[in-house]
Amino acid sequence: MEFKGFDFKAAMKVCMNPKFYVRFLTKFDQTMLTDLKAAVAAGTVADIQRHAHSIKGVSANLGFTELNALALAVELKAKEGIAVPADDSDLLALTETYNYVLERVAAIITDPDIITPYL
Repeated sequence: MEFKGFDFKAAMKVCMNPKFYVRFLTKFDQTMLTDLKAAVAAGTVADIQRHAHSIKGVSANLGFTELNALALAVELKAKEGIAVPADDSDLLALTETYNYVLERVAAIITDPDIITPYL
């Protein structure tokens, strides 16, 4: 399985070991993306910024580098006062990447040993 956009070594600096990493991964779910999409639908810039910031922080701690960069892009737009539209290219890429990460997270939770070669 490929893990494009994952930096497991950086994540180990935060999580200390693979067992803790997997425990943290069990908390990563669809919720943050759902909250961000709801804020986008409502057009509330402060909430868009807050939810993008949350995704950015969690993804940094878990080593999801590509997701982190996309969340930063959305956060910065909101910080500039832009109500990011649902068809925004960064938001669309964030959504696609978030779902990609969720699939990989599920695989890691099922078989934690699949990340051993990347550590």
